[in-house]
Amino acid sequence: MTAANTFDLLVDFSYILGNVFFVEAMRRRKCLLVRCAVVSNATFALGLSVLLVLGIFDSNMYDDTTYAWQRAITWSIRFLVVLFLAAGTYVYAQLWDLYRPNVARENVVCLQYVAIITSALLIW
Repeated sequence: MTAANTFDLLVDFSYILGNVFFVEAMRRRKCLLVRCAVVSNATFALGLSVLLVLGIFDSNMYDDTTYAWQRAITWSIRFLVVLFLAAGTYVYAQLWDLYRPNVARENVVCLQYVAIITSALLIW
């Protein structure tokens, strides 16, 4: 197995694990966990978008006409994956206030933002 295949499996596994975390957060009805999952998904989509753009500019996509149709299909699949993740982020973002706690505990809000930013940094 090559390093690229290993990295691909690692990215796939972390995406699946992130969705399991999101479903578990919804099952437990924890607002902070749901928000961390939404931010993590958005960060993952942003990271893959950046990689897609960098890959387009860095590749020799237009130099060689050999296997042009396979290359076109590969880049189309990559674009669709990024589009799917962006659409998923839009849907997940609508769940931001789904399990919103009572506003009586205002001091918890600062800790929530620390946890959300930490989860975004770990994904990036």
